[in-house]
Amino acid sequence: MDQIQVLESVARQAYAEREFGQAVQALDQLLDISPDNVAYLEMRATTHVDGKDFAKALSDYDTLLGLLREREGDSLNTARVLSGMALALEGIDRFGDAADAYEQSIQIAKNCGSPPDPYVENSLGNCYASLGRWKDARNKYLSSARGFQTSRVSNGRAGGMQRRLDGSIFAFSNAALMAAQLGDDETALKEMKGIARRAPGSADMRAALAAMYWARGNAISAESEWEFACNSITVGCAKYEDMDWLARVRRWPPKMVSHMKDFLALKSPEKYA
Repeated sequence: MDQIQVLESVARQAYAEREFGQAVQALDQLLDISPDNVAYLEMRATTHVDGKDFAKALSDYDTLLGLLREREGDSLNTARVLSGMALALEGIDRFGDAADAYEQSIQIAKNCGSPPDPYVENSLGNCYASLGRWKDARNKYLSSARGFQTSRVSNGRAGGMQRRLDGSIFAFSNAALMAAQLGDDETALKEMKGIARRAPGSADMRAALAAMYWARGNAISAESEWEFACNSITVGCAKYEDMDWLARVRRWPPKMVSHMKDFLALKSPEKYA
């Protein structure tokens, strides 16, 4: 192999092994050889995001967008890069800017005749939620869930395709959490129970049901859902005892985090105290 092939192989293998620093070193060398190579720039930007070096990722994405727009205008490649940039902006809590980038990505894809990527719509919902735009977030999660339901991916068999049901369940779960934050407890409970039936291995919705039932004064149902999440689902419930993880990583809205905190502390809801 020549030098470029060797460096490309090193970068791919290092990235696959999550050795992000090593991958960046190889990509730096590739970009020294070919500074305007958009494939190398995009891979390095993605590697920076995964390595949590968001400032460098944003620098690469800025350069990449300039090159793509000069060569292609607003293309599907531009839309993809904008969604990557948005992810980097989320990493430094610039949720408004991230939402703008996701919105541009969706609009450009639409202009190119492509339906919205449900992953991008779910991420946009996350940004709206981080901005306290609960209704917008719920609507975007519902749109994402429907997108997952209608899209198809290869199932590994010749010519076989399957619906992206895991993504749909996650987006519907997010929408149910937003309903709770908006104060629509009946809708939230109905949707959470429906998701728990369709995805019995979802600890997330079992934990959410435990929190919701507790907040409504139904201690027996709350304890039953929690016991199921902790003892009958492989992933268990330990993470749901960490309020920082629940709010910052899983991104439950404040009202649901408060319900879970009260449940774990066995604190009676005020209206039932």
